[in-house]
Amino acid sequence: MRKDSARVWAIVGAIAVPLAALLGLEYLGRMPASPEVSLPPPATAMANPHSALPEPALLAPPPAPAAPRYAPGTYRCMSQGRAVYTDKPERDCATSAEVRPVNAAPAAAGIAPAKPYQQQLAELEQAQAAEATRTAVTAPSPAPQPSRAARCQALWADIQRLDSLLHQPHSAAMGDHWAAERRRLSDLRYAEHC
Repeated sequence: MRKDSARVWAIVGAIAVPLAALLGLEYLGRMPASPEVSLPPPATAMANPHSALPEPALLAPPPAPAAPRYAPGTYRCMSQGRAVYTDKPERDCATSAEVRPVNAAPAAAGIAPAKPYQQQLAELEQAQAAEATRTAVTAPSPAPQPSRAARCQALWADIQRLDSLLHQPHSAAMGDHWAAERRRLSDLRYAEHC
């Protein structure tokens, strides 16, 4: 035997032996521990060959669907501090979640599910219009605005007062505050065309 062919057989054996061991273990792991198929005793089956054999469990009719646990409506599921709102709590809520029905809006909210949307909208607009006319009638009239000359006079008096404060001893922060206020009043005076 040549030296190269011996190496090839050694490599093939090194791969084949562990692979065979793994396949054998997998086969042994899949074998059932005890047969679970129950057949009728042979004497009974031979005595009446036309008798019906018991139906396997796989062909049994499916169980009837269970009645819904929750009535139609919206539910709140609390699980680990997280709230989920759903209309299908069986599907969306965890089994350990606390499920509570969410009450519909009270009648005071103005929502009536029995009424069509357009009718509710028309009633709401009428109520808003009535409220607007009621508040418009009872609203006090605005105070009369002073004339432009009076506004200019008041702005000039405030600017002079700030100028006198800026000539007095003061801190840097107060100086900055009064200077900014004087600038604001000067801008207002300019906007009024004084």
